[in-house]
Amino acid sequence: MKKDLDPNKLKQLETRLANLSGSTLNREFLSWEELSKKESKFPDLYTPPKTAQVIAFPGKFKWALGVGGTTLLAAAASLSFVFFLKKSSSGADIPSEIAKGSAAAPPVFFSELLGEIQTSKGNNFLLHPGETVQIALKKGDKIRPGDRILTADNGSVDLDFENKTWIRVASASLVQLTDLKKSDFSAIQTIGIEKGKVLATVGKLKKDSVFQIVSGSYSTIVRGTTFSVSVDEGGKQTVSVREGSVEIKNNRQDSEEKSIYLESSKQVSVSSDKAEPVISLGPKEEKELKALHTQVDLARENKLYVEYSRLELIRLEDGTELHGVILGQSDTHLQFEGADGKIEIPIVKIVETEKIR
Repeated sequence: MKKDLDPNKLKQLETRLANLSGSTLNREFLSWEELSKKESKFPDLYTPPKTAQVIAFPGKFKWALGVGGTTLLAAAASLSFVFFLKKSSSGADIPSEIAKGSAAAPPVFFSELLGEIQTSKGNNFLLHPGETVQIALKKGDKIRPGDRILTADNGSVDLDFENKTWIRVASASLVQLTDLKKSDFSAIQTIGIEKGKVLATVGKLKKDSVFQIVSGSYSTIVRGTTFSVSVDEGGKQTVSVREGSVEIKNNRQDSEEKSIYLESSKQVSVSSDKAEPVISLGPKEEKELKALHTQVDLARENKLYVEYSRLELIRLEDGTELHGVILGQSDTHLQFEGADGKIEIPIVKIVETEKIR
């Protein structure tokens, strides 16, 4: 070691570097997926070799995702270990180093996507996978994959998830959180209804994310909307959409039924392999979904106020009003966090801002 590289100084530097600065913690950096798609600013600085000598040892692997007793093929990929060759002094090819991998796409690692009980009205219970003991639900309880929620005849439960998804399990319902997981790039949520009703408000999902409600042979798949799915005692399902759109799909392999795409302010009922005509959203469903959307916005705004001790309003030129917190400003954009997460707003589109709390 050189004399000027004092071990104690190095240790002090390592300790300081381990603590990220406030500006670093407040910034959002591009993911590896986003970086990999960006074009190089200086392509002339890198010239790929005209010829490459490669030895590859391919090995294929697959994995499957089980949902409701049915095994679905989730992904298949080919992974190769690659040795780049260089010439020895005698002219023979010898391995020089191992590349990090030549898979078609980087591996995706999933972890649990947790939900948290925001409200529990009435006598509602939680059942863990493989258990029969009913646990009384209360605000703050964590919900994990495989858990089931049973609501009383006069009860309801609200769950908020890490990815800005909020669901309400209505009265007299039995619902299973079949699949809840997340990665750096996406989230997957599958909710099964055995009986009763689920209302949901889903924010803008990341690319390749999936949010679906499954009951019987049908799945309701969304990418950002406020909607509900109810199942009666005979298995008839009614899907109601207030905002956004959903796809209603028959999961049976032998079914020739086409998917139904349901737009805003519409609803449809399906039973067995038959779908009824699409109709306008009923007044009861409209009232329920509007109330849910309002309550979710208020709950998230209150969380922002608790965190930042202020709340602001931004009015845009098209009449849109946004409630949240102004985080910062560049020459062209305002950094803002609202009920649906962090966004950047072009300054030219802002008419006025004001403090509301």
